[in-house]
Amino acid sequence: MKPPTRSLILTTTALLGALFTLGHLSPARAEVNQWRSAGAGDWGVADNWSAGVPAFSSASGTAVIGAPGYTTGTALLASGSYTAIVLQLGRSQNAQTESNGYLRVNGSGTLADLRSIEIGGAGNYYSVGTLELGSGGFVSGTTTQVGVYGQGTLLLNGGQLRTNTLTLGLNAGGAGVLEIGGDGSGQITRMDNTTATAITGGSGSGTLKFTHGGNLNFANAISGANLGIEHHSGTTTLAANSSVKNLSVSGGLLNLGVSATLTLQNGSANTVSDGGALGGAGTLVGGPLTVEAGGRLVTTLTLANGITLQTGAVIDYVGNASGLVVSDNTPITIGNGILVDFSGVTLTDGGSYLVANFGDAAGGTLDAGSFTATGLSDDMTGNFTVSYTKGTLTFHATAVPEPTAWLLLTLGLGALILARHRK
Repeated sequence: MKPPTRSLILTTTALLGALFTLGHLSPARAEVNQWRSAGAGDWGVADNWSAGVPAFSSASGTAVIGAPGYTTGTALLASGSYTAIVLQLGRSQNAQTESNGYLRVNGSGTLADLRSIEIGGAGNYYSVGTLELGSGGFVSGTTTQVGVYGQGTLLLNGGQLRTNTLTLGLNAGGAGVLEIGGDGSGQITRMDNTTATAITGGSGSGTLKFTHGGNLNFANAISGANLGIEHHSGTTTLAANSSVKNLSVSGGLLNLGVSATLTLQNGSANTVSDGGALGGAGTLVGGPLTVEAGGRLVTTLTLANGITLQTGAVIDYVGNASGLVVSDNTPITIGNGILVDFSGVTLTDGGSYLVANFGDAAGGTLDAGSFTATGLSDDMTGNFTVSYTKGTLTFHATAVPEPTAWLLLTLGLGALILARHRK
């Protein structure tokens, strides 16, 4: 028998090496495990997947919901604990095929220890993806990208997300939305659950929407040149220093926490519109702010940015000694018919109440006649005065005499007139 040739030895060695490599394939090179249920289905059912229920293995570790061949998919995870390597919601292989993937995790459902969560546009082309975390739902992954190359939405409806990085609108053309809904109890923390995860914007567009109905202390820092904040409902306090492109408050109350600063980029459009209120003990700096008719500013706030109060805008007086503070050298425009609401406080006869210090830039143009007091009790009236040096606005309260006092005063005047007439 002839000994094996060199070429045969090399071929055998290469084959054995290939088999060894396949047996020890890195999880990062995991094959795609595609969701293939025609309608909404249970994550834990093997037949809903092309390679069985996802696991932390090379054969089934990349879980894709919404991909070519099965362009629309909705997976439900309401109970049980599962894992995978990568989660992709909405993945297209070419510009002609758009996919849509949706995953809802709630109840006691858990999807843990992922390496990457990619929502909307995985695969370098436009697609749509949504991850909804309902009450009791839990998902964790080292990195989270919302709006990779397409439209991605992370909907936090009371669930929990643990991730070390969270990016909205990762690439140009990507659009990421983080929506805080439900009762506002949802949380986003780092994998070790010790600190809140910073929310950053990428090269695409990003939006942080508050639509909850609760009272939320939001500890996550927010920053991004293309990232905006929309506040629609509930009461939210931004506890960390943040910097965004624009701000829109159309409903509820958005507070800036004590010592917290929110920076708005210069030139951006920032509004507080009818039904929305902006307050807190923090500071707003940067781009100009417009308060439209029905929009409200709370007097605890400090403004170090240009401000326009349009006719019908409201200042909520809450009894703090400093009033609304606008820093010196800050451009300010004040329309006629600005309302000052005192409904949240009790005024005393003869009391003087500092409503606002509009800064030296407004000192020469401030007109007391531009302001109207509302929310006064029936027994209280008063008038506004201004200081033209520093642009301060002060309300002086005066008690309205009771009906009996008016009667006695009238009788007294009548008696005096009669006495003079008899003389």
